[in-house]
Amino acid sequence: MFMATTAELVAAPVDGVVTGGAAEIIQKGSAISIHQTSDRAIIDWKGFSIGAGERVDFSQPTARAAVLNRVTGSEASDIRGTLTASGRVFLMNPNGIVIGASGVIDTTRSSLPGKTSRSVARRLGFRMRAASQRGRATWFW
Repeated sequence: MFMATTAELVAAPVDGVVTGGAAEIIQKGSAISIHQTSDRAIIDWKGFSIGAGERVDFSQPTARAAVLNRVTGSEASDIRGTLTASGRVFLMNPNGIVIGASGVIDTTRSSLPGKTSRSVARRLGFRMRAASQRGRATWFW
C-alpha cells in the first residue's frame, strides 16, 4: 500500500485566473512565473502551494507594485519551495497558510498576518465587490 506524506502531496499553484489588473501566468516544469505589468493585480487560485524544489516567481513593474493572491479551493497553502517577487505579494487563504522548514520567501517586504482580503485590498487601492472572499489567513510578503 502506498501512503504519501503531506510534503509529497504539495504541488504548484493551480488554476490561476487574473481577475484584476494585468498579469500573465507561465508554467515551465516545476516553476511558475507571473509577469505582472500593472501596478496592482488580483489572481484567484484554486490552490496555492509550493512544493520542495518548486518555485514561483513574481516579476512586477516596481518594488511598490502589489499582487493579491486569493485561494478559492478547500486546501491550506503549504509553502515548502521558493517564492520570489520584485514587489509586494499578498496570499489569502481561509483554510490556512503553512510555511515549511524548506520554504523560502524572498520579496521586497514582509508582515501583516491576519488581515482580511477586503482590508488588504483597500489598503492597496483595489476596489472589491461585495461578494469577495473573506480570508481568515493572510500573509503579506
